[in-house]
Amino acid sequence: MFCKRLLVTMVCLLIGCNTSSNKSAQTQKFEKTKDPVATIDGNVAVEFSPDGQWIAVGAELIDTSTWKVAGMLDERVSEKKPDSKNHWGYTSIAFSPDSKRVALGDQDGSLRILEVPSMKLIYEELAHGARPTGIGFGSDNETIVTSSVDDVLRLRVWNSRTKEMLLRSADSIKFPQDTNGPMVDVVGAVDIFTLSPNRELFAVADVMSKIVIGNVRDGKILHEFKGPDGDKVEMDSLAFTADSSKLLIAVAPKVYVYNLNGEPTNVQIETKANTETLYVKSINDSGLTAMYYVDAKTNMPVIEFYDLAQSKSLGTFYPHQMRGNYWGASLNGQFIATVDRGGPVLIWDVAQTLKELTPPQ
Repeated sequence: MFCKRLLVTMVCLLIGCNTSSNKSAQTQKFEKTKDPVATIDGNVAVEFSPDGQWIAVGAELIDTSTWKVAGMLDERVSEKKPDSKNHWGYTSIAFSPDSKRVALGDQDGSLRILEVPSMKLIYEELAHGARPTGIGFGSDNETIVTSSVDDVLRLRVWNSRTKEMLLRSADSIKFPQDTNGPMVDVVGAVDIFTLSPNRELFAVADVMSKIVIGNVRDGKILHEFKGPDGDKVEMDSLAFTADSSKLLIAVAPKVYVYNLNGEPTNVQIETKANTETLYVKSINDSGLTAMYYVDAKTNMPVIEFYDLAQSKSLGTFYPHQMRGNYWGASLNGQFIATVDRGGPVLIWDVAQTLKELTPPQ
């Protein structure tokens, strides 16, 4: 694969990457060698832009960290440096709906918003007191939702243009007199976040198995309920279905399909996951769903595809030899990006990958 790239320590990068590929991925134990669409340096967060032109990648190095935006559909290179540097590590990344801005969540709780592709810093603040676990832009390109493992401020919804705070979460026992914006009581740290494809809703889950669904535009909490098995099981991940009408709740080895009011449907996905953590994403509006986990026996990451419309398992795919927790899918369902523990980010064509799956057993 020909990939034109730059790596500049302690700065943000904008690199171009040709989508044609002649470089094979490493030979894997259970699968024949597969060819990724592109390979990009990075080992943390990864996010596709809604217009399909860009992919943002976070990277943690030994002494510092970087992030970059890569052109997906043509080669683009910029050596412009940002006004803000990061020394902790970006673990949350989100594009605005118009793909003109990218928000970065720093390990120290900072939020930075930069223009794309100029990388000009237009917003920066300490949004949380600890690592952000999710970022989402509303459909208006202005409203932003962030979640965090912060013990004080676990969930925020605000307008990035007017700076109006629409929602704040805090422990009502510790902060009974806090009146800086509407508040919701979230019991534990919020370690799971997802945004609906239409960008109208967000869903978070705390460490006490409580799920909160809210409206992005005004921060109003719509539903609060317990996940599968109530207090007994902590959830692994959440994802809205492609039509934003239902919620996928992953608790290894199953994915449960819930209505947004908290009522479970009779649909459950039985996966081959034999590990503690199961990640789920809705890939397209035809019901294609992907689950990502690490095989406990081989310590290799696995992507398992499922047809939700037909209640049918499609098979598995092994993208890396090393385990990793970060992955992403493009909004149009064309690409999936996977990250192993030490990098790099590999970008896969979904249609081609589906042709090379190991059939379900």
